[in-house]
Amino acid sequence: MLRAGTLLSKFLYFCSIFCTGLLAPLPGAVAAETDTAPDFSHCPQQKQWRAAIFQFGCTVDYLEDLISILSELQQEGLTLKNNPPKLNSSFVLHSSEQFETLSRDTRTDCLHFVPDGFYCARWNENKLQTDGKALLTRARNGDIDLILAFGTPAGLFLKQRELNVPSLVIEARSPETTGLSFQGEFSGVKNFHVTKEPNTYRSELNMFYDIFRFKRLGVVMDKDPLNQVAQGRPFIEQIASERNFKLDYCFTDVFTTNTQNAQENFKSCLIQLAQSADAVYLTEHLGIDQEHYHRQLQPLIEAGLPTLDQSGAIAVARGALLATDSLDSSALGHFEADVIKRVMHGEAPENIGQICHVPKLLFLNIKTARAIGWRPPFDVISSADVIYHNFNDVHQRRTSIRPLKRD
Repeated sequence: MLRAGTLLSKFLYFCSIFCTGLLAPLPGAVAAETDTAPDFSHCPQQKQWRAAIFQFGCTVDYLEDLISILSELQQEGLTLKNNPPKLNSSFVLHSSEQFETLSRDTRTDCLHFVPDGFYCARWNENKLQTDGKALLTRARNGDIDLILAFGTPAGLFLKQRELNVPSLVIEARSPETTGLSFQGEFSGVKNFHVTKEPNTYRSELNMFYDIFRFKRLGVVMDKDPLNQVAQGRPFIEQIASERNFKLDYCFTDVFTTNTQNAQENFKSCLIQLAQSADAVYLTEHLGIDQEHYHRQLQPLIEAGLPTLDQSGAIAVARGALLATDSLDSSALGHFEADVIKRVMHGEAPENIGQICHVPKLLFLNIKTARAIGWRPPFDVISSADVIYHNFNDVHQRRTSIRPLKRD
């Protein structure tokens, strides 16, 4: 989805507070009971659904998807019904109390986010196990009716357990390659649903190879195997085998709550890959400094290396050469909100289709192309939907070859 200019630094500030366990319920955090109990007769199956969120760590994508899902459900009258009609990018960014605020604001809604219902493992596998077990215990005890899991590691944890409540996995990269999902439209696992965008990442990496025919593809990869799955290592290696090119990995810690260390490690890897790779596939991680991304990429640009970026449009606006991104930033949220609504009406998650078709655009930074000494051929120029002409999207000029839906 289009990243809408969200600054990673702001999100990491939120993440450092939100995921530390400091977000304990405040005095008076749960509104006092009134004399009249809430009426849920208008809700699906005439009951309130109590939801929790589960993820290995915090990323901008997860946040933006959550905002999109909540916005869709809000329009349906299922949650946040007494709140302003629009959610914006400051939601769950501006305050350490925001999730508990979400819980309070949904207390009388059909979909209620339970107190202490945000489980974020802060990229720690032991904590993922502990959080996941605590979450499933609450579900077995009847405290939780619905689990929203963001990312592949959280999804894999759930898939390996017996689930007694609907569990929906969102933002899982290439789930069929990682073993998170079987091929086909349905999950085949009771109470389990994985939203899939078929071949999205495979297609863009194959396109990148078809353009440049590189022999050695550089990739910055985290040291933790779970994070490697989230970055897409299984499908990257599958394509490398199919297309007969070598992978030049730089393993380092780029999923860490110490943002400065993550950025320094990323910088060191790019310097290393600039000397050994023919092209670089830039995966998503916490070492990316979105405000100064073009500076981070300088070693690759000076070495004349083409780059393809998983992060999408915002990365190309700030210096990456190529990326694909969605035409409609709300499409995934609309799809997932529909799945949630169907579950609330009684459909089994395993019987709901998992395939979400989101049209993609091709983004090209022409200044980066010139800087690396590459003159894009006509077929690439004609295929590009949006062309950027600078390294900084604050003062960016872009050419939209096809109409681009704006937020």
